[in-house]
Amino acid sequence: MQLQIVESNGIHEINGDITKENIEVVKTYLETVLDANDIHIIDLNKVNKIDIYGINLLISFYRNIELQNKRVLLLGYNNRGIKSMLLQTKMSFILSDVFQK
Repeated sequence: MQLQIVESNGIHEINGDITKENIEVVKTYLETVLDANDIHIIDLNKVNKIDIYGINLLISFYRNIELQNKRVLLLGYNNRGIKSMLLQTKMSFILSDVFQK
C-alpha cells in the first residue's frame, strides 16, 4: 500500500507501510514535525505493515523527542502488528493507549 501521511488538528496519521522501502520518507516527515512543535501526536493505527527499520525509526523518534524535553503520543496500541514488534523489542511502553477505543 502506498504511504500517506495526513495532518489534521495536530494529529499526524500514517496510512500504509513503514518499511525499509519508504523509511526515508517517514524519517524526513518526522524530523520536520520534531522541529516544528513541542507536543507530537502520531497516529499509527492505520499502518498496515511495519518492519524492524520502521520500529527502529519509531524508537529513535521517541528518544529524540525525550532528549529535547518535548512530548509525544504514539497512538497505535490497538495495532497488533506494531504492538507485537514493540513487545519483541521490549519497547511497547512508547505506545500510548490514550484516545484508544
